[in-house]
Amino acid sequence: MTKVFVVNAEGSISVSEREAELPRLDSRLPQIKKKLSDGNFSAAEISRLISQEIALVIIEMQEYADDPTQRHRLKAQAAEIRVLRALAKSVSKAPRNRDELNIDGPKLQHFLRLGFEIFEKAVRAALGKNSEGLVDKIMKNAHEGIEAFLQEIRLGEEISSSPAGDASQSDDATNGSGQFE
Repeated sequence: MTKVFVVNAEGSISVSEREAELPRLDSRLPQIKKKLSDGNFSAAEISRLISQEIALVIIEMQEYADDPTQRHRLKAQAAEIRVLRALAKSVSKAPRNRDELNIDGPKLQHFLRLGFEIFEKAVRAALGKNSEGLVDKIMKNAHEGIEAFLQEIRLGEEISSSPAGDASQSDDATNGSGQFE
């Protein structure tokens, strides 16, 4: 039990007892702490959780705004909001330990198209004019190998230093995606 002393404007003092405050049941703080302890955290996800926690604090502040016995709680909650905002700011500026790559994004797709164009020109120059069938087969196998590698990444498989799979298993150079042909 906690004792609360309130001094009114007339100078009278009132004393009340209340039970110790329990943390908010729907608080996002445990989730925020867990994600921060992970070195590969998503800044967007943590920022979303921090925003939700700030909203919960504001809602709780509104419940106690008109109660003079709860002024101490309002100050503590205002301080909590300041700390959460500072945390959000530091999360947004924190360096990440992982390299993020959107494998289906336009930049990588453009890079892959250019890379395949350069590779095809080099293969054609090396093999000569009378080897269209061989050039086509080499390009098909290269497309299949890259697509298999990208599919491994999409599925979250560990990237190894060896070539991705057997490229001769499919007839379609991009396994139906057609993104970089």
